[in-house]
Order: sequence, then structure tokens, then C-alpha cells
Amino acid sequence: MDLPLLSIDLPHWLMIAGAVLVTMDSLDLVIVRNRQVPRAQMPPLPSLIDSLA
Repeated sequence: MDLPLLSIDLPHWLMIAGAVLVTMDSLDLVIVRNRQVPRAQMPPLPSLIDSLA
């Protein structure tokens, strides 16, 4: 039994693998960009507060 995918040459496998990686990376960017993670804000340094007075 000869499967059609096994007869694909190496350059075609590389193009398919590259397309899969680009697709996965794009989906990851969309997921990360849509996630709103609140960032902890550090309190101001005392030396900066004293210099403003």
C-alpha cells in the first residue's frame, strides 16, 4: 500500500512544516494579545518622592 503523503519530496515537507509553524505562531500571538493580564505596579522610590518636594 503506497500512501500519497509518503511520496512527497523533502522540499515539500519543509514547506508544509514551515506553514504549520507560521500558523501556530500567528495563533499564539492572537491568543497572547487578547489576554489582558493586569501587571503589578511597583511603588515609587522614596528618593524620587523626596526630590519632587
